[in-house]
Amino acid sequence: MQVDGISSQPQLPQSEPRGSSSRIRKGTEEVGDSLELTPEASDVHELAEAARTAPEASSARIDELRERVRSSYYNSPQVRQQIAASMLEAGAMRDVGADSARVHGAREELQSVPDTRSESVQQAAARVREGFYEDAAVRQEIAKRVLDTLT
Repeated sequence: MQVDGISSQPQLPQSEPRGSSSRIRKGTEEVGDSLELTPEASDVHELAEAARTAPEASSARIDELRERVRSSYYNSPQVRQQIAASMLEAGAMRDVGADSARVHGAREELQSVPDTRSESVQQAAARVREGFYEDAAVRQEIAKRVLDTLT
């Protein structure tokens, strides 16, 4: 509901300077309301004001981009190639290329790792249960093989 002559925006009195409080001041009989904004609230207010006063060009650009997405403009192979070329020229893909090379190297290393054979695992488990690896000569042989593999 709107009443003529009365604004729908609440009006806050600002008769007191910032930082004053709504308490009775010592030595006076004045009582007043005040509004203190936290730094975060002031930042939000400034950002909101900046958004309201931003040039219409950015809003028009956003609308243009939304329309391109809706119309499947970016699904075109030519557009995708242009975007990829721009990203490469800007160096945006350098890290991705390095990561891709590391992944490729890891895959090659993985190919050289022998598959685990369940019968070998079962044999080793049986030897552990039987105490086979408790023998000093067996331990010596295992240590030698491990060292040979590492060097």
